[in-house]
Amino acid sequence: KTRERSPRRMASGVKASDEFVTAFNNMKIPGKGDRIAFLSGVIDGGFVVLKEQVNHSDVGEGLSPEEYHAKILEKFSESDPMFAVIDFRFSDDKGEQAKLVLVKWIPDNCSAKNRMHYASSAEGVKAQLPGFSKEVQGNDFSDISFNEIRGKF
Repeated sequence: KTRERSPRRMASGVKASDEFVTAFNNMKIPGKGDRIAFLSGVIDGGFVVLKEQVNHSDVGEGLSPEEYHAKILEKFSESDPMFAVIDFRFSDDKGEQAKLVLVKWIPDNCSAKNRMHYASSAEGVKAQLPGFSKEVQGNDFSDISFNEIRGKF
């Protein structure tokens, strides 16, 4: 008797560190003070650890949404993968908007081993970060441009 197997997604078992999850949860809290504009995390051992946290005041005040986004994109490397959360800002008929966007940044220039490791870790990490508005897969800068992300809202 043959047994049918259901297809399984490859999963690396990597989880977001408590520090990364806490920083993400803090991004979701509206309030006074200097809010977090950008988080990045990299895989270290079996965890996505917080690499960088940037507050709004560090990005710059009085910028247009496009200029603000361009400043955040300066944090992305052409060859190093990461998981990032962006406080994405734009204007529409409802006024100024800010939405949390999860970016799985796996550039084409990174090694095949890193591409596979980050891709197989994405679902597990994403499951620990409830509350973001959109998810974006980025392999080059055109995938995470202001217009590309704006088109998802």
